[in-house]
Amino acid sequence: MKYTNDIISAHKALTECGTPATSSNILAVVEKNHPECRAILTNKGVGQTLRSMGFVTRRTSKNRVWIKLKRREHHGPVYTYFVQGHPLTPVKIGRARNIDKRLAALQTANYQKLRFLLVLEGDLESDLHCLFAKHRIEGEWFHWCDEIKQFIYSQKQKRHGCWHLVNVYCTSEERQMFNEWHAKAYLALDKLTDWVTHTSFKFDVDIPEELQVLQDYVCQVPWLED
Repeated sequence: MKYTNDIISAHKALTECGTPATSSNILAVVEKNHPECRAILTNKGVGQTLRSMGFVTRRTSKNRVWIKLKRREHHGPVYTYFVQGHPLTPVKIGRARNIDKRLAALQTANYQKLRFLLVLEGDLESDLHCLFAKHRIEGEWFHWCDEIKQFIYSQKQKRHGCWHLVNVYCTSEERQMFNEWHAKAYLALDKLTDWVTHTSFKFDVDIPEELQVLQDYVCQVPWLED
């Protein structure tokens, strides 16, 4: 609206001098400074403008005054998380400041036991959603795919600095042998997880927690550098 800034200024002036910031009082101030607005500006127009700028009305003993809602200030770091239920099921990529509280909230709406696959510090949600866009199911949920799996594995690898000692003291042949066995372990784990998940759904039984523990353990072991 043409007189938006004047309406905001009038509201501020009335508030500072203790006069009720009603639509009619704000309109009177604006009309005093801009007489030509009387033909086009009404109390309803003032209200629509203030509402669009985040103002709300509060009833007093005599009037309905306009006030500006204060934004909630958030403190603390933001975390980006990967959450999954049963192995091989979809993954949720989201963000939160209190990840434990967020996991509890997600759990109330999910019959599967949810767990964090990865938690990263910082707001990376939009970037990761773009990175894995082709695997999106709906909203923040994505298919459990090789790209997401490798991303999680690579991030976990960065956190296990002790494995760099293995890189230093192992020969090239030993590192190559380790990586070959590592690849076989991944393949075997995927096949085992697929079979157990299928069997659990078929007979309507819970997936053993030991399988998730094994999956977490294998995922934490990094590839060695050649």
